Amino acid sequence: MPAESYEIEHFIELERAVWQALKDGDATADARLLSDDFRGVYRTGMAAKSDHLARLQRGPSVAWYELSNPAMMVLAEGLVALSYFARWARAPLQSATEPESMVITSIWRLQQGAWKNVFSQDTDLRG
Repeated sequence: MPAESYEIEHFIELERAVWQALKDGDATADARLLSDDFRGVYRTGMAAKSDHLARLQRGPSVAWYELSNPAMMVLAEGLVALSYFARWARAPLQSATEPESMVITSIWRLQQGAWKNVFSQDTDLRG
């Protein structure tokens, strides 16, 4: 495995690509980044890949986002966990919509030469 495959910036860019797909309402890009066995753990419960994609059927689900303070752990060969803070707002952006803040940990697995998101745990920071 090339060393650059484990550089944190690579995984930050993968995360940004997921967020950008949500902002653009691009279910095709979102599907390409998620593993078929993806599992998300959210404030509202657990979600499969199909649930993640279904949110985009009505268009973009994110108005804007900022990612910061990333930290990465190599869990095993071809398996990486990336944790970071996210500040974002839901789409469509309305004047009454308050930005949300979360700590997120995503697990990326190398599958047939491509990194796929297999797990995401979103911890809401609202009081």
